Amino acid sequence: MTDPIDSIRRAEIEDAAALAKLTGQLGYPSDEAQMRSRLPLILGSRDRETVVAERSGRVVGYAGAWCGQGYEADAPHARVLVIVVDGGVRRGGIATRLMEAIEAWAQERGAGYIVLGSGHHRDGAHTFYERLGYRATGRRYKKHFGPS
Repeated sequence: MTDPIDSIRRAEIEDAAALAKLTGQLGYPSDEAQMRSRLPLILGSRDRETVVAERSGRVVGYAGAWCGQGYEADAPHARVLVIVVDGGVRRGGIATRLMEAIEAWAQERGAGYIVLGSGHHRDGAHTFYERLGYRATGRRYKKHFGPS
């Protein structure tokens, strides 16, 4: 087990560089300027939560989610939009702590359930989610409208 994290806290605009780097590790290259332009809309939304994990003053992971009313159920639901931990510190419990924070937020918002998507190639992530009690229920499809 690696050293424990110092804290899980809400993300701030000052975290833009770290979030961009981590997002790149997911396979979605981003730079600090791009993240700085995205974050005000994300962090300013009442329906979203973004949390970061810090170790020794450095952001080593983050997770983000949306919660709101869906069409298929009376209770609102939450959707994990992103979760990533720096490749150098994975398998130390950080992702679990991030998911616990997102799940607690979703429950505080009255969510009846939480969903997430995960690429077919992320076998380790699938095992992790199943260990946390998530079950595969379908497929996710994506269509781009021009450059992503």
